[in-house]
Amino acid sequence: MSFYDKEFIHIILQVGKSVILFIIGGIVIHTLIMLFDYFLVPEPLYLDLRKNFTSSIFSTPMIPMIFVYGASFLSIHFLWSRTKKAMLLVQKKEIQREKVELVFQSLQHITGLLAEHIAVYNAEIMGWIEYRKVKGYAVSKKVEKPAKNIARALESLSKLSFILPYTGNIPENTGDIEKMLNSKLDIIMNSKE
Repeated sequence: MSFYDKEFIHIILQVGKSVILFIIGGIVIHTLIMLFDYFLVPEPLYLDLRKNFTSSIFSTPMIPMIFVYGASFLSIHFLWSRTKKAMLLVQKKEIQREKVELVFQSLQHITGLLAEHIAVYNAEIMGWIEYRKVKGYAVSKKVEKPAKNIARALESLSKLSFILPYTGNIPENTGDIEKMLNSKLDIIMNSKE
């Protein structure tokens, strides 16, 4: 079944649902209101519900009222469904926002732990490298480049977890945070330096 066939069937079902709601709403609401009028208003309403219920309730002068009640019922249903969809969308976005906040909180905690342990040791390695360079000794690129990459990775992680949440450019979902971190790490790992 093609997309257009599915869309056509969906439209037909929506129109059918609307027509059914219009008819049922008009008939049911009109009948209830006429019964309330019959039992609550003592004299002016002359309906003979016992002998001829259908003719009394659905007579020709009552048809415009049935249409008004049907349209009112259909409008209420339409507004209710639109409001429900809007509320679900707002709820979904709020849940996404809360998830992103929790990820940033966790990321900040993890970054703090990593910086506490890895950065200290990496700083020792970087200090050793600088000491060797100052003394005029050669330093292997196999030691220097990974140490610099670790420092850059920690810097990127720190910027992402501590600076980005306060810039106003917060990602909408948690997958975007992962993509941003991966792209920063890819740049670091692919750098020639």
